Amino acid sequence: MRELKDTIYAQFTPAQIKAANQFMDAMRIQIYKWKRPLVELQKLYKQIDAEVNEAGIPWSASCKKGCSFCCYINVDVSIMEASLLTPYVRKQDRELMDKQKNLSFIQFNELPYTDRKCIFLEDNKCRAYNDRPLACRTHFVGSLAQKCDTSGKDQETQILTNGIISLLRDSFHSVYKNDANIATQLLKL
Repeated sequence: MRELKDTIYAQFTPAQIKAANQFMDAMRIQIYKWKRPLVELQKLYKQIDAEVNEAGIPWSASCKKGCSFCCYINVDVSIMEASLLTPYVRKQDRELMDKQKNLSFIQFNELPYTDRKCIFLEDNKCRAYNDRPLACRTHFVGSLAQKCDTSGKDQETQILTNGIISLLRDSFHSVYKNDANIATQLLKL
């Protein structure tokens, strides 16, 4: 694990690492002060969406409306993010949620492909798109769309992001450390 961290940090200058740490510290302080957390989370979502658009990621991504490959991967959310998603849960989602709850990343990936589907995916579109969690807002594929094979075979894809988007997402998740997959969190509410 230390080698991986050293490899990542080797890509940045000490000044860049210091600036990133200062940014995350400032963001964490701001998040701790939230008086209306769900409203503030929705503002953070808008800020991240603006950063994603400003970085031009949607235009360089292979992801297009109707693509749902990433909707079959394990997504961890905070309990606060799950709270925003509760209005989108339907009775018929319960069976799939029961199959997905309390699974580790490895266990989730061992489920049959159809049982890994996000409960909000309907006709290859997200029912909860406006309130989708940070993981979904910041996950874009930059490799060829053909590598996003929905047959269930794992293929290596290139993920697009940038520093500020990662820092915003990671700052939030460092404050709300009780992340679990969507099904597990929704069943707690």
